[in-house]
Amino acid sequence: MRRPPIDDLPVPIGFYLDEEKSRNFSAAGARYIDHAFKGRADKFAVGRFYKRQMPISRWTLVTDMFVQGDIVLDFEKDTERCRINVSDGGGLFGSTRVKIAVWTSGRIVPPTGVGGSRSSRAR
Repeated sequence: MRRPPIDDLPVPIGFYLDEEKSRNFSAAGARYIDHAFKGRADKFAVGRFYKRQMPISRWTLVTDMFVQGDIVLDFEKDTERCRINVSDGGGLFGSTRVKIAVWTSGRIVPPTGVGGSRSSRAR
């Protein structure tokens, strides 16, 4: 996809967002992304695409699994975790499905200048 919906989450050319099964929001300096995509490509080629493209956006691969026919890749960046699940869509046309989920895995720190000043603790 030339212009993916989320800048740091690449999408293979020919895949489209399934809007009825997707959502994302940001709050308090954290973001939550749950996107579903459909397209026609070999699922192993799609898995290789993510292993090559995610590091370009500073994501680090931490888990690479093949589980009951699905490719499952876990990535980390800063305080976020991303899971990409690539599976056969089944059905007559044999589409491939990509599920991308991003969530905060560490302490949420509000952006600078938001919420006033922080009080310091005596040590």
